[in-house]
Amino acid sequence: MSLTHSPAMRNLLASVVVQAIDSGTVNPAGKLLLLTGGGLPVATLTFSNPAFSPPGGGVAVANPIIGDPAAVGGFVARFQVVNRDNQLVLEGTVGEVGADITVVNNYIAPGDAVEVDPGAIIYQAVP
Repeated sequence: MSLTHSPAMRNLLASVVVQAIDSGTVNPAGKLLLLTGGGLPVATLTFSNPAFSPPGGGVAVANPIIGDPAAVGGFVARFQVVNRDNQLVLEGTVGEVGADITVVNNYIAPGDAVEVDPGAIIYQAVP
């Protein structure tokens, strides 16, 4: 039998993570940083504040995200989510298949506008 959490615990776990994105005072909102495999910035997107809807079933959906109108550009391989004080909350992979964030094409040209479709970013607590 695998380890599972109750629905209430999954909601609590998701709440802790998504509320961490809204913590801090330096910036008006947390950010989604798209990075190269070596950690160089490619694009910076800004979450709403609050960043996510309240979780249900252990899943929270990102509120609208403000795109980057002129990305630095490069091959995206990683992402980081930072809070309002630019402190790391979570990070993961970006790719065309099998990544934490899936993209159609992981190359972003310099100066390109980068946007995220509404409802495309979710946080899901482990079952």
